[in-house]
Amino acid sequence: MSKWVLNPFTGTLDITGAIETAVSIKTKTADYTLTPSDNIILADASISSFTLTLPTAVEIVGKQYTIKKIDSSSNTITIDAYGNETIDGELTQILLNEDDTITIISDGSNWRII
Repeated sequence: MSKWVLNPFTGTLDITGAIETAVSIKTKTADYTLTPSDNIILADASISSFTLTLPTAVEIVGKQYTIKKIDSSSNTITIDAYGNETIDGELTQILLNEDDTITIISDGSNWRII
């Protein structure tokens, strides 16, 4: 639990305690374009392969996504960067196996695997 106190003399906001933030967890089974409010995507390709498209890295500097393939099928999950942007120098990344996971972050012009 956090406690927020506005100091009327300095105009600063003092925060004590932990700040809790909500994490979005979504399961996807078909093509989907990630949004800035997404955080974690559980990708279930048991029916067919599909593509997760990233938004532009330019507009969401520091935004982080984690994507995990949760099925054991041979179908793939393709992570597609926006336009000509890249993910560690590549236009796409592929998740092949169950529990394959990728965490990426925007550097302001492209996506970086962390």
